[in-house]
Amino acid sequence: MNNFGKILFLIFLLFFQKNISKAQIQSDFKGQLSWLNAYSNAQKFNSNLRYIPEYSAKYEFDSTRKIDFESSFNFTTSYFTDSGKLAFNPSTYRLWIRYSTKQTELRVGLQKIDFGSATLLRPIQWFNRIDPRDPLKITNGVKAVLGRYYFVNNANLWVWALLNNTEVRGMDIFSTKRKYPEIGGRVQLPLKKGEMALTWHRRTGILPDNFPQVVSSSFAENRVGFDTKLDLKVGLWFEATSIFRKSNLGSLRNQTAATLGTDYTFGLGSGLNVIFEKMWVGFGENFGKYEQNIHLNALVTTYPIDINNRISIYGIYSKKSEINSLVGNFEHQFNKITAYLMVFHNQSGTFSLLQNQMGPLFNGNGFNILLTYNH
Repeated sequence: MNNFGKILFLIFLLFFQKNISKAQIQSDFKGQLSWLNAYSNAQKFNSNLRYIPEYSAKYEFDSTRKIDFESSFNFTTSYFTDSGKLAFNPSTYRLWIRYSTKQTELRVGLQKIDFGSATLLRPIQWFNRIDPRDPLKITNGVKAVLGRYYFVNNANLWVWALLNNTEVRGMDIFSTKRKYPEIGGRVQLPLKKGEMALTWHRRTGILPDNFPQVVSSSFAENRVGFDTKLDLKVGLWFEATSIFRKSNLGSLRNQTAATLGTDYTFGLGSGLNVIFEKMWVGFGENFGKYEQNIHLNALVTTYPIDINNRISIYGIYSKKSEINSLVGNFEHQFNKITAYLMVFHNQSGTFSLLQNQMGPLFNGNGFNILLTYNH
């Protein structure tokens, strides 16, 4: 646990020690054990054993006000046959405190922040590295203060501030400069048959050491995003973002991405669900004039064979950019264990578009076997 986590945990203990005699504290402890064995012609055999214990507690002042707390840790041991090395990587996974009322909440600490309407190709996946191919949706959190206000008409307002989150996420090209805060906000509005949202974020980016010399190694970056989701006869959504970098970065100065998606469940057997998304990404020195353009298509089909068995196929394809990935996943539910068999073919060009948590485990051609146990 780092200093930030220790301070947060100390605040939590002091609060509950002060109120322990009169508090109605509800607590819970649970965990997830997972064992992933992966083989591919690109990385040979890898094995990962992960345990994520989670402790949470809640104190209710009255029927509308409460304070709650969550802490979890990621204990992962990995073995790589190509190097013969065994690595143990413990880390804090979540550590936050939240105060909430009927219409407001304030959450402080290491947490997951996620929004947007797209499912597979996500232009505004700004604060996490969730891989749509990962059945467990594992992603590191961000150190942040997040406030939300919920209006009576179901509209809601988000504001946030982040600090010292240097890991690239989603479609990031550059890291965030350490000790420089990030700030932003989001307004989410209800529609007659769906919802829409506007989002803004500002941070200070930093260039990697091997980047060609420019005026400054760090630069201000502003992002704006728009997303909407409509529930018509079919599900329909649109998500887009533009990123503006104040630096002489050539075609990387402006980055715009947009995804149009739809889904529908066909009445075949137990129900065949199909999701399709099409994304465009453009890079240019001037906004609206893009020298580099990438087009991606993604498709997911899911079919529940019965209550214990499900099969899904995930595919992403871009002819011009030489990016294509195909993953077949068979899921079986045992009494207390869930098993996944994932067979994949992945060919990526020189441009790696998505910064996902499980990306390296899907390189080349191979298979993954994942076993999970929750208690």
